[in-house]
Amino acid sequence: MKLRKQIEATKKRYQRVLQLYLLAASLVALIGIIVAKTPGLYTEAKYLTILSATLACQGVWGFVLMDCMHRRLEKE
Repeated sequence: MKLRKQIEATKKRYQRVLQLYLLAASLVALIGIIVAKTPGLYTEAKYLTILSATLACQGVWGFVLMDCMHRRLEKE
């Protein structure tokens, strides 16, 4: 019984972590848009866009990994 409670608590935590990763990716993308409007800073905007995509991908793949682990532990 205690293991199930821990699994549910972990599930809530990694859902929150996913939300934070996606929030950070959105904020970096918005900053990239603002920087892109400034003349001469196109390379910085490009790097911010790459960072935004990387953060989003890491958040999603981390969520997939944790979901797979959650399902595997739930079967046991």
